[in-house]
Amino acid sequence: MLATTFATIFGTTDQTIPESEYQFMAHIAQNGLRYATKAEYQFRLNLFQEKLAFVEEWNADSNNTHTLEMNQFAAWTQEELAQLTGYKPEMNPIGGMEAE
Repeated sequence: MLATTFATIFGTTDQTIPESEYQFMAHIAQNGLRYATKAEYQFRLNLFQEKLAFVEEWNADSNNTHTLEMNQFAAWTQEELAQLTGYKPEMNPIGGMEAE
């Protein structure tokens, strides 16, 4: 049912949806997210999948002393995350300003 609904909404004919995309759809539902265009959905899906692959690879390595989890920021860019912290590149005396 979900695959049929997805195919109808996004105009796909392929009924095979990767597990990571189902996880992304759950992420959208859990966090009350909405994307206005197919392009935005695809962009965010790619971010999510990259981060999911990193988390899964990290957690599979028995040498790591802790595990990682996906969270509400899993489909955000580095720039969006930096805005949360108030980071301002121009305030960085080392790398934020280009030499004249």
